[in-house]
Parts: sequence; C-alpha cells; structure tokens
Amino acid sequence: MPRQVKWPDNRPREYVSPFQRGAKERNLRLTLHSEALQGGGANERRALDDLLALATLPGIEIAQTKPGILPHLRLDPESEGWDAHEAAVWAGTNTVRHGSYRVDAKSQFPTWVAGVEAFDRPECVYLQTVRDELLLGVAHMAVRHDIFVTTSPRLLALRNNWDFLRRYQHMVGINPRLPSEAVKIVSLFQRSRDEYRTREFYADEVPRITVYRSQFYLTVAYGRLPQAWRFESACGRARRPDDTYDLAKSVLLRFVRALEARDALGILYYTPNADSIADRVVYHFDYLNLILSGAFDALGRVAHRVYGITSPNEFNAGLHRDDFRKALNRSGASDLDQLVSETRLQDLLFIIGRLRNTIHGTAVEARNVGGIENLNMGFIEVPDTQAPKIWARLLKLGSPEDWGAQQRTPTSSQIQNPYSLHIEPYTYAIKLETV
Repeated sequence: MPRQVKWPDNRPREYVSPFQRGAKERNLRLTLHSEALQGGGANERRALDDLLALATLPGIEIAQTKPGILPHLRLDPESEGWDAHEAAVWAGTNTVRHGSYRVDAKSQFPTWVAGVEAFDRPECVYLQTVRDELLLGVAHMAVRHDIFVTTSPRLLALRNNWDFLRRYQHMVGINPRLPSEAVKIVSLFQRSRDEYRTREFYADEVPRITVYRSQFYLTVAYGRLPQAWRFESACGRARRPDDTYDLAKSVLLRFVRALEARDALGILYYTPNADSIADRVVYHFDYLNLILSGAFDALGRVAHRVYGITSPNEFNAGLHRDDFRKALNRSGASDLDQLVSETRLQDLLFIIGRLRNTIHGTAVEARNVGGIENLNMGFIEVPDTQAPKIWARLLKLGSPEDWGAQQRTPTSSQIQNPYSLHIEPYTYAIKLETV
C-alpha cells in the first residue's frame, strides 16, 4: 500500500495538499537528505536522477541538506542547548523559506533515539547520526516541506514504529521516502498539473520528453501490454466486413482509460478527505471496475467471432463463463481456453466482475478510517453480501496489504453482518497492474 503523506498544517493562503487545485494551490516541496543519498542501489540512484529531472518542472520546490547547486536547508543557530532553533532554506544569499522549532534535549532526545533504534549499535558515533538525522527531519517540517527523500535506514524504520509515532504524532510529518517512492509521488503530482514526461528511449538517463496526455497513457498501456499491437494488427489484417478491428482497438483504449482512473484515484489519495472527495473516489472506483470488465468482454467478443462460435451468443461471450470457455475448446481454440481458464485470471475476473456488479445492486460506499496508521484514509466498503468471496479471491492473488484490503470488526449496530471488507481504491488500482 502506498504510504500516506502527512501534509503540513493548513495556512490561510495555501491548501493543505499540493494535489488540491484552485486559487490557493501550492507547490510540492521536497528535501533531499544529501548525507544519506550517496548510498542505495542502482534502482535508487536511477530514481534520484529521475527525481532531479522532474524537479526542474514548474510546481516543484526542492532543497538539499548540504550547500550545493540547489537551495539548501540550514539549521541556525546550531547550538548544543537544542532549545529554540531557526530553520531556513537558502538559495545563494537569499532566504527562500524559514521556520522555527523547539527541541528539549533532556526529555525528548533520549526518547527519539529509542524510537528509531533499529540496531544494537550503542556507539556514540551512531547516536550522533541519529541526532543529526532527526534534527534535519524536524527542520524539514519547520520550513513546511512535504517529503524528506532519504535512504537512511534509521528514518525509514521510523515509519513503522507506531508506538513512537502515536506518542510523537507530529513526527509523522517528516514523511521519509526512498527516491523510488518519492519519484512516483512527484510524477503523479505533475500529471495532476497536466505535465507528462517520458523517456524517448528506454536507455535514456532521465525522462526528458514532454508529450500529450493521450500519448503518455497510450505509451504506458503498450508498455504494460507489449503484445497488444500484434493483437490489433492481426484483427486489422483480417479485413473483416464487421467492426472487429474497431472492437480490438477498443480493448487497448479501455486499458488506457483504466490507467487514467488509477491516476485519478491517486490524486484523491493524496488529497485531504472531504465529503466531495469521498464521492469522487467512489465514482472512479466504480468506473475502473466497469471499464476493465468492458475490456475483457470485448476480448471475449473478438474470440467469439474469430472462432465462429454460435452458442452462447456473442453478448454472452464472457471469459469468466464456463459455457463460453468450453465452446472455445470445441472450436479448436484449446490453447486460448487453457490460457483464460488459468486460475489467477479467473480469480481476477471474479474480483473485477463482482465489484462491477455492485452497480446493479447495493452500492459500494466510501468510509474514512482514522488513526495514526491510516491518516484518515478513505476506504471503499464492499457490501457484506459480496465481501466473503471477494476477500477469499484477494488472498489467493496477494496479501491484504498488496490489495489495500482490511477486514473491519463490526460495531454493535452491525452484529448481524459477519464482517465488513474495506478496500483502499488507489492501492487496489496499482495491484491490478501487476497481477
């Protein structure tokens, strides 16, 4: 599940989240942990290069924790008393942003160190590193930056120390992220501002080419479905007198729309919850399942025509239907029958189909789940009549965390319901790409 971001407290002239659009929209602000970003594997170094390339576009403010080409975060004064501190982001000799924070060395620092102590390393050098990293994180919050990009195992371990974070909830606002995690948030943010970047060639070091929205999503769809062009081409070369070629093209088009729905859910995921947000989350979740069902239905209709199947009829040519798969086998499409009968695909079709079918019955609803672990995250509550079977299929295809799924304990007013299934829609949409 993508980690939520604890945005800085609201200010009168700014929205809470940079993903909110309107008169008070603001930039996304990053801090690069210079001391820790020298490490990391090839994947993290490549992600950092991508991040720096994307950060040159409008809407991004970026600072580093050491002086250099970029603006840098400076703690001033650096006193040993640790009482009152000023933090500022400097660009050359000019202050870009500033803020203040207080740290009580006697009462807070020992607890903070214990909170991030992930290893049996009591050496003074290690404790000094913990101190320095935590102070940088607090200063990062003081200047109202959003994401602290780091590879420090100490700060990253802090994200899962719920006892510590419940006691010091303000520390959640450090938002430490690996470069590979941060670049996904930044690229989604820029797509929310209608800025689409891609590599011209896979070997390119960074994404330099700005493209149109439709071209971007089409490129991503072909990347996820590398054989789609062969499928379309074969349907076109057949030169059938009906609309089979158009039907084949609509398959990929629907997967493109599903990617757009995924991004719409992602933008809402990083937007503070409100009544209007909940309504839009439900809309895009319903649409995602509907459009994916339509893509698989179109595939079934193409197969029905190609193999000359007469029963069942074309509009009952669902890949999830036993009678249609048996008809494929009888018509000489045994390899296709074996492919679509594969358990993982059938489980996936079941999940998508059951969630799609809620548009004919009891509707899914949005629920906010509070607590420091969820940051008031929005979940889809699946009707109890569908929940048990969907939950079982989800577990066959991955962990609950992979799907953003939770079984919630019923309240006293819901005892008649065996349990309630909650699904975080953005996590669900991401998982659909990798099943």
